Amino acid sequence: MQITLTIPDQIYYHLEQSALQQQQSLDEFLNLLVVEGMGSRVGTRCIWEWIAQQYQQRLANENKLTQTSTDILEDLQTIRENVANEIYPE
Repeated sequence: MQITLTIPDQIYYHLEQSALQQQQSLDEFLNLLVVEGMGSRVGTRCIWEWIAQQYQQRLANENKLTQTSTDILEDLQTIRENVANEIYPE
């Protein structure tokens, strides 16, 4: 599929120079940039989705998946107090 793209002259110049350095035509170089950009974006998205699934599984295992914001804040307060007591014992 062919597309038309409008970019500033300075960026066009840099793209042209990069294509020459890579010994590719500008079309080949732009195609590679788009493919690599999409690959990294999709890859990053997959990683974040996997992290979210792992976190949800952990919450489910700890029976905290339906925890309210008040409960979460109470847990964080308890953790903070425990850490403070370990660092600064009375």
